[in-house]
Amino acid sequence: MIARTLFREEHRRFREALRSFIETEFVVDYRRIRDQGHVDRETWRKTGAGGLLGTVLSQTCGGDLAGGLRRIVLLEELGRADAPELLGMLLHSDRAARLIAGHGSDALKRKYLPRMAAGELIGALADDDSLDPLAHTGSDITAVRRGDHYVVNGVKRLVANGHPADLVVLAVAFDPSRRADSASLLVVDTSMPGFSKGPRVGDLACGYLGLAELHFDEVPVPAENLLGEENASYRYLEQERPGYCMEAAICAVARMEAALESTGPCTCEGGCRSSTAGNPASVRPPLCETRTEIRVARVFVDRCIELLLAGVLSSADALLARQWISHLARRVLQTCRKFDHNGGLWLSLLVAEAVDRSESG
Repeated sequence: MIARTLFREEHRRFREALRSFIETEFVVDYRRIRDQGHVDRETWRKTGAGGLLGTVLSQTCGGDLAGGLRRIVLLEELGRADAPELLGMLLHSDRAARLIAGHGSDALKRKYLPRMAAGELIGALADDDSLDPLAHTGSDITAVRRGDHYVVNGVKRLVANGHPADLVVLAVAFDPSRRADSASLLVVDTSMPGFSKGPRVGDLACGYLGLAELHFDEVPVPAENLLGEENASYRYLEQERPGYCMEAAICAVARMEAALESTGPCTCEGGCRSSTAGNPASVRPPLCETRTEIRVARVFVDRCIELLLAGVLSSADALLARQWISHLARRVLQTCRKFDHNGGLWLSLLVAEAVDRSESG
């Protein structure tokens, strides 16, 4: 196995504590959380107390950031735990916090970010109707400026984290005819008059929970709740694109590694040897090839992480990483499903459910 060079001792300790926290607070209650359809408030507060919600924030905003690598560790451990409902909800709250931290006023940061980091406030990102902020095409929500407020109207469907959300980072269009060119981001507090939520939507194939339809009926949003400049939503979300893409790739590699661990150690005679005249590759056990593919993916993703943290990873390369790793993960999980550590036909529930979600996605 090629040694990883990204992490230091502090990250190893953080990983151990995080893995223990996830196994204690999340995995044990996983079925209960799925049945109730959302992560309950107590779990959110425990998550905040454990430092999981502040990995994108500075300490002045209530976070516990010791370098961007702590966030990478968080993504890997959530991917390893293979609880996409939890991962999806945490990431959407995380994305909302990141946009506020990057483009909000100092007053807005002080008002929301410490409580978001503590798990006291839950955020959601309502960009467009595709559930994917990368597919940004503008907004069906309109807003007009009236004095010191924006008045917001419209309906946003299938917003991940929408049902439990206390605040929503919302894409609005000042000129519906121009859509993306006039899209801006507003922070909407769900306690504002005129805001309401439809019934929670059940678990869909995308793996997210907490989906809800959000209604805006003459909602007055203070002008200071604008993130950055007007008509700049597309530009801000494009800046986030490499990070969004790498979230999926980082989690997928960790999921593949966990699936491979479930199959047990390599039992090939002499290990996973290269093809020779007397040992053609065609007769090597399938898991030998799978191990090699996962190791290649790990080295590739680690290099992308280095570039991402340095701020030089392009959107094109990040998208390539996401697409290739996602395709590989589907094939790897299908292979791992055929094996367990006893060589039987059944694999752990973790891998079986991961394959089902991968195939349906």
